[in-house]
Amino acid sequence: MKTKLLVWLCLMPCLRLSAQEAEPAFMPQGVQVRSTMLGIGHLNALDTYLSPVDYRGTALRFLRENSRMTRRFHGRLSVQHMLSGYAAYASPRSEEGDELLAMWQWNATWHYHLPLNRRLLLMAGAGTELQTGFAYTFAGSNNPAQARLSGRLAGSVAAIYSVDLFRRKSFVRWQVDAPLLGLMFSPEYGESYYELFSLGHHGHHACLTWPFSAPTLVSHISLEWPLRANTFLRVGYLMDIDQRQPNHLKQHEWSHTVLLGYTKRLRILP
Repeated sequence: MKTKLLVWLCLMPCLRLSAQEAEPAFMPQGVQVRSTMLGIGHLNALDTYLSPVDYRGTALRFLRENSRMTRRFHGRLSVQHMLSGYAAYASPRSEEGDELLAMWQWNATWHYHLPLNRRLLLMAGAGTELQTGFAYTFAGSNNPAQARLSGRLAGSVAAIYSVDLFRRKSFVRWQVDAPLLGLMFSPEYGESYYELFSLGHHGHHACLTWPFSAPTLVSHISLEWPLRANTFLRVGYLMDIDQRQPNHLKQHEWSHTVLLGYTKRLRILP
């Protein structure tokens, strides 16, 4: 018995080390991953309530992301909170009557983790989206502004791949989100905001959105490269295709953005 106990005590550090090596290091328990990114890109916008033509311009984007593991489903479920927004100045081909756009969006997404090996992690889940903003045209029409307000349920899939880059462990992440069902505010075709709010017109202003009436897709790929302990340089590309057809109106914002920022991994105190 003494011999067995002595062998067990000698093997315990090795067993503990092996267990640590077998654990995926993408998002350990008790660690919160925080990312902040700024970006610039191209925007194509259309809103037939304001104008029947497309507007093209430059958009400045902000993205803030917080992720952490939970203890649900045996510690395989993570929660991601993301706050993003952009401001854009766009012009039509005629270069008459420019347009100003701004949008803010908050997401809460839960992912179930499926580690395939030490390098590749797959994730799948769902979440909620809240979106608000506006579009304003300088064309001098009777309806110069349009409000944005919507809430949606979305599906999400993601993958994280660990790669050695310049002899440092880096992470490549790709996430795709697609809204499935939601509600959005929209005036009716030809209805002004004066009629809506001052005259009290009652109409169909809460519109149901689903993939066939509002095909939307957001794809975000990024690379995290370590700068020092728990701090990473993050470079990314974001494709945001947002389309809607409420009340016989056509609306879309297509954007392609290059992002640059940093990521910090912080230990959460129990």
